Amino acid sequence: MASIAELIDSRQYTIDRNGKEAGTRVFRVLEAQNEVGAKDEFRRLAGFDQFPGASSGCILDSVSVEGKNGNTLFIVTANYSSFGGFLGRQDDSFEPYFGWGYRKVTVKLPFLYQGSITTSSGDAEVIKNVWFAKTVDITESRLIRTFKTRFRTNDLSILDVIADQDRKIHLINGKQYLFTGADVQQDTKDPRTYYITYTWELDNGTFAHATSKMKLYIAGDSAINQIQLPALGKDVGILCGFRLVSSSNTFVSESDEEGTLIRSPYASVDLAGAESESDIPKPTGYLLYDYEDEGWKKLPGIGDIPPRRPLL
Repeated sequence: MASIAELIDSRQYTIDRNGKEAGTRVFRVLEAQNEVGAKDEFRRLAGFDQFPGASSGCILDSVSVEGKNGNTLFIVTANYSSFGGFLGRQDDSFEPYFGWGYRKVTVKLPFLYQGSITTSSGDAEVIKNVWFAKTVDITESRLIRTFKTRFRTNDLSILDVIADQDRKIHLINGKQYLFTGADVQQDTKDPRTYYITYTWELDNGTFAHATSKMKLYIAGDSAINQIQLPALGKDVGILCGFRLVSSSNTFVSESDEEGTLIRSPYASVDLAGAESESDIPKPTGYLLYDYEDEGWKKLPGIGDIPPRRPLL
């Protein structure tokens, strides 16, 4: 019966400044019938396809077998890498790279205007001043950041973290980005290799300008209390907003050149019902996504980013 043992002193491991890993293990096989039998003994070992202690992407590329002493002894050499360095056909020139784009989105915000309704009570008519609400569409441009990398693994479950991080807000270089997922393409010639393009979207919030024809009503993150608005003509509307950075309600009659933040990034704004017909409805903000500041570091292949080239 064949036996196999690793020659521990023959292990070799290297990693370059870009995080690419390579390693070699050597095994001695006794009493195998031939080279193929020696190879089969190697593949029966637990963990034969992963270099011990290296990243999950440093996996088996190739195996070579050499017969000695009249084929009574076989030397099995196993080569591992995170970039397919021992496959002979892998494109070793591939480097992770960054991409840029943008898309237009439509943000819906509540808009209020004063009006009146007339009701009849017997022979008398009653006129009530009320607030009417509708939504207005604001078009914004969102920057798109992409990062393409190559990742190798024998364990498909490692890729599951991509789905887990989808639609979460990541903090990268001091900015908050929404992770919108990844395009994963499996190499048809080497099924263990995946080309992954990650995508993030930047939402800076919504800014608006208050004018004599449009006031801004901004709710804070504290309990929203009724405010007394100045007398407004019927041609004047109020664009409602919500921002997490404010702790109080704000009524803005004029804005500076940069405008006023009326919607926090990655949030939506809706109206809560007013207590009476004459009260102004209360704008309420909703955070649309969960935060996981360092969630991007869990994504496969992110660790291969070259130094001095920070993500995003």
